[in-house]
Parts: sequence; C-alpha cells; structure tokens
Amino acid sequence: MNRIAILSALLATCISIPAFAQSSSSSSSSSSSSSGGGQCTGAQAFADRVAKSESAGSGNYQARNGNYYGRYQMGQSALVEAGYMNRSGGFTGTNGVNSWGDFLNNPSAQDDAYGKYLQSNWRQVKSFGLDKYVGQTMPNGETITESGLMMSMQFGNVRVRNYFNSGMQCSAASSDGNGTCVGTYISRGNGIDISDVTGSNSTGAGGNSCNNKNENQTDNNLDKTSKTCQPTIPMLQAIPCEKYPAALQGFCQRYKPLQMNMSDCQKAEKYAESASKGNRENECSQQTFRRGTSAWSFVLACSFAKTDQGQTGNGEEAKNNYSKYAKNGGSGGGGGGGGGGTGGSVTGAADDPKCIERLKAKIPDIKVLGQLNAGSYQGTACTVPSAVRYRGKAVDLGRELTMDCSLAEQWENFGEAAKGGIGLTKIQSLGTLSCRGQTTSSAKLSAHAVGKAIDVSIFYGSTTGDTSQYYSNPSVKQYLQGQMLPIACGKFRGVLGPVFYVNRGGYKHYHFDSRDKGTTECGAIGVKPGG
Repeated sequence: MNRIAILSALLATCISIPAFAQSSSSSSSSSSSSSGGGQCTGAQAFADRVAKSESAGSGNYQARNGNYYGRYQMGQSALVEAGYMNRSGGFTGTNGVNSWGDFLNNPSAQDDAYGKYLQSNWRQVKSFGLDKYVGQTMPNGETITESGLMMSMQFGNVRVRNYFNSGMQCSAASSDGNGTCVGTYISRGNGIDISDVTGSNSTGAGGNSCNNKNENQTDNNLDKTSKTCQPTIPMLQAIPCEKYPAALQGFCQRYKPLQMNMSDCQKAEKYAESASKGNRENECSQQTFRRGTSAWSFVLACSFAKTDQGQTGNGEEAKNNYSKYAKNGGSGGGGGGGGGGTGGSVTGAADDPKCIERLKAKIPDIKVLGQLNAGSYQGTACTVPSAVRYRGKAVDLGRELTMDCSLAEQWENFGEAAKGGIGLTKIQSLGTLSCRGQTTSSAKLSAHAVGKAIDVSIFYGSTTGDTSQYYSNPSVKQYLQGQMLPIACGKFRGVLGPVFYVNRGGYKHYHFDSRDKGTTECGAIGVKPGG
C-alpha cells in the first residue's frame, strides 16, 4: 500500500475534531407553503417534515421502531405530554386509544396527539426562556427559527439547554444516543411558520423553506487551508518516553523515530486534498474547515464514513471501484452493513467463485467487493471470503447491507419463496457484518464476523411479524413459526430465533446463517435446515 496513503489515513485518526457539526441536512416536505415567499406554513407542515424523517419507508402511521410508534415515532413520555397516557404507563382512553395497537390503527389520534405534544413542547421552550435564541446565528451560519427550536425539543429540554449553555457546541451532553447533535435538529426544523402553535408573529424566516431545504447545502466560502501539521507533529515528537512505565519505555524509544514527521504530514495532506472523495465531502469540509486543526486527511476519511443515521457515505465512483480505494489507501467505505464492520483490503479469491457468477446473473448491479477484511477479534481475523453489498431484490432489506455472497444467495432464494408464499416484501434488519464472538461461545467467531449471518426483527408483507411480540401475541407467533419459518429452514443453512435464545439472553429476533448448520428453530417444527 502507498506509504503516503497510509500516513494520510493515520493522520486522520490523530486529529481531534468534533464528530458532528451542525450541518443543514434535513428532510424536505412537500406540504403547504404560503404564497408570499415559499415558506412552509402551519403545524401540519412541521408534522409532515418530522414524519418524513422519522417514519418514511418504515410504515408511516403503522411504523414501529423499538418503543416508538406511529407516523411521528412517539414514545410513552411524548404521549404523557399529549394526555394519551399517564405516568404509570397506562392509557387514558383519549379518542378511544387504550393500547399501542389502538394508537397505531388510529391516524387521527396520532395527528391529534402530536399536535398536543407540540403545544406542550412550546410551553417548555417558553418556561425555560429558550425562545430568546430565535433569530440568533448558529455556528453553521443558519438563523434559528421557532420551528428549529421545536424540532430540537425532541431531544428533551435538558439536552437543548446544554447545547445553548455551551455556546452552541456539540458534545455528548447535547447529543442523542446516536451522536446526533441538537444543532443538527435545529437545522432540520428551521424555516417553517408555526405561529399557529406558538401564537407569535414569526414567519419562520431565517431557515430554509420547505421547497428549498437541501441535504447537501454547503458554504463554499471557507478557508480550506490545512492547519493540522503544525500543531500535531510537534506534539507527536514531544512524547516523553521516559514518563512511560518501565515495561513500555523500550517500545516507545524503538518506535518513536518511525512516527510521522513534518514532511510526511505535509505530503499526506497534499495527497488527501487531491484524492477522490466520497459523497459526504462537502458535509465533512464544513466540520473541519470551520473549526479545530482543519485537515484534508479528515475530509478524505470522513467522506466515506458512516453518518449518524447508520448509512455509509460512499460515493458511487468509490462503490463501483472498491479495490482501487482499498489498495491505494483511499478509504474503502463502511462495510459494516449496520453491524459494526469496517472497510478493508480487497484481495484473494472467493471460497465459492461460482457464487458471484450466479448472483450477478440474478442481480446485475450488485456491488462486488471481493475478499473483505473487517478487523480482528481476540487475535483472529474477521474476513468475509466474497463480500457483496446490496439492498436485496426479491425482498427489500430496508437499507444496503454488506455480506458474504453465500448469504446473499441464500437470502434471495428465501426472498423469492417468501414473497410468493406468504407475501413478504420487506424486513427490518438488525445487521449483518460484525467482528465479534458467538453468543454462546465468545471464544469462537460468530458467523456475523465473516458476513455469513443476518439478524431480522420485523417481517413486513400481507402480515406483519414483529419478533418482539413472539411470546405475547399468538397470531404473530403462528405467522412466524407456522408460515415464515418453514420457508427459512428450507433456504438457509442455519436458523436461530426466540426458541433458541430463550435461555441465551432472551433475544427475540431471527438469525439466518449461511455458514453453520444445526438449529433449534427448524428442529422444533421438524424441518431440517437447507442452504
């Protein structure tokens, strides 16, 4: 591998730059706009924008993700604020809603609950004096509007207050569990006239209009001068080996001379500036060239990295020429497929060379990655023999996932049979590639570590099978065990599920495996695994 490319990648890991800046990414809404200037108008326009971000593609009013339900992904605390639940977790019966099932099946109740939730949130904005920030400028140059504040209240007032009390800086205290900053949500919500909720004369000006909200909005008037080498290299050179524990001093003295020097750093930055980058280049430039020790190495690595939504930032050119970037040092992109894997080298032959040939005949545009190194676990390499990346053809995987060709082939065989047999059209996956040990024996690599397993939590189609309801809803159990499972057992080498996991962590999902035979699930219904 090119030495400068290696140095560029290493440099990117040495730079301390906030992981998330207040980018202006958002979902645009096609809701009503006022005739005056194209601004979004009304609480419904705001609600539509939230829905497009929260539940689009996952069921709309029927959407369920963990403990969040419906078009606006409302949880218990939100329904308490709206008066639909009490603080002990019981439903109040408002609009005939006495259960989560009632709530999912009542769109008008969901709209009503969300409207009341917005009113409650604005009362909190006023009570904590947060409305004084309307009209102020954020670090990304946007002007804060009432709707932006309202969107940020989905984080809860504590994180919002932490954000403003820190001078609008992103930190763990002002971000959610996925690392998304309050400022990001302010940007997403900016520009809607919600005076029908707030009672003010605000028109929502300052943010982007609904029709012009742009996920790739950038400020190209940035000083894009690299400033990382001057502070970073002296700091590396000043590492005091004598202050290390005695057992490590020899190691430090041996390898310190091999560290990057100023010339190496400058060459790495020059390389990173000229190298082709992923489709997050503009967003990543905003992060580093607005603050900190700005660096092209950071932009290069970040442009191919996963976003806070779990999606990879690979540009189409990089996706279609994966080996070029892996071999020449450009980031190979996120190969995790939601399971925590990483990009890696592309060398060697597949363990079944004919697999790719068969799969491409069925799915010509599938991305072929070759042999993929996904890291190591307890000293053992996690290597996917013949990696591919795609979203599924017969049955939608919900997002692009990286997996071994053998798993993709077995998934397509299952999808074709399940689509025709039980009307399955889409699933919600918990991920594929993850460099880790087995659930039952951590000393052994999991099939996930080599891209040969996928975990599924929800099956969508003519019937919805949510695995979290396996033991609580007889009809769901009957669908999963009586209809879905016989098909899966005939197509995958191994199938694990609620029966297997009942005494092994109690996980309520299905694990489909193209590597390991032997399964409790298929044996329970008298079917031998296929694959």
